Amino acid sequence: MPAGRTRRRGPGVRPARAGEFSLRAYLTGRLRLDEARGVLGMISARTQHQLDRARALLTGHAQSPLAQASDEIARLLALVEAGIDFSDQEGVVAISPADLRRCLHDLIASIGAMLDGTQTEHPDARPLIVLVGEPNAGKSTLYNALLARPRAVTSDQAGTTRDVLIEDLDLRDLGASVVRLADLPGLDPHAEAASQQAARDAIRRSDILLHCDPACRFSPPPSMPLPADRPIIRVRTKGDIPPPSQGAPASLPVCALDGWNLAPLRLALADALEVRDLPSPVEPLVRRAFAQARVSLVAARDLLQPESHTLQYSELIAHELRRALDALGELGAGATPDEVIGRVFSAFCVGK
Repeated sequence: MPAGRTRRRGPGVRPARAGEFSLRAYLTGRLRLDEARGVLGMISARTQHQLDRARALLTGHAQSPLAQASDEIARLLALVEAGIDFSDQEGVVAISPADLRRCLHDLIASIGAMLDGTQTEHPDARPLIVLVGEPNAGKSTLYNALLARPRAVTSDQAGTTRDVLIEDLDLRDLGASVVRLADLPGLDPHAEAASQQAARDAIRRSDILLHCDPACRFSPPPSMPLPADRPIIRVRTKGDIPPPSQGAPASLPVCALDGWNLAPLRLALADALEVRDLPSPVEPLVRRAFAQARVSLVAARDLLQPESHTLQYSELIAHELRRALDALGELGAGATPDEVIGRVFSAFCVGK
């Protein structure tokens, strides 16, 4: 369009309202509610991690645990309501209090895991923290210390690590999440080309870098610079060795052999994750729905009398199960009343 001219709208044409295209797609059955949340997440994503999680919602990778929990709640609701509707049928016991309590216990644990973020994310969408440094910088020893188990081979000989090792690191006790921790081959332009390319690829995918250097130089080879667009935590490994002279860059001294300063390092990682992974507007909706569902499931479980052979508060239990199902329905995983009724008649041969 030539400069200075504005586009004219024809009669009856107006700008689309916020979210109107996605809303119309949802109303016409072309988009599920969880997929619409994925669209919102992709629009509002501030980091690559948030973008990956939103894409998982949009493609359905994050839907399976949520759908399984919703389906199980609907099944239990159908059984409880069957016991209410057909209580006059002698010998019809839809579900015993003991079995219902066991199922609710498993559901509460599953919802809790999803609330903690351990099942709602695709594993590849978790933040990746990478240990980088020159050969024999103490990366593998620190890697094992953070994992609290011997995962990487350690040796005084440089170049022992030739492959990229990736394991889960649980930082939920610090208010963060489960992340992926990677140990890389030492950065050395004269080392094996395949190992150095693997290290470059891991650094490119990283969200946070742990730069390890016992000498406090923190100067990677010029041919392998570290990206400047992500957090870098400088760690003076082998902290049992006397520190270098004054003037070295600020760093956190750590001794992986005896665990000295590992707790502050874990806290620094959690802080870096918080800064790096600002909350997306869609995440509070997810957490609220999970939390509401768990509260209702706990309330239903507390109404049970395990020593009884029948449900004594079945109406109240059904009410709490319906509330839990409605809470997950906000995320596009609910069941309609007709579907619940259908489950009743599919589970029992009533009326034969």
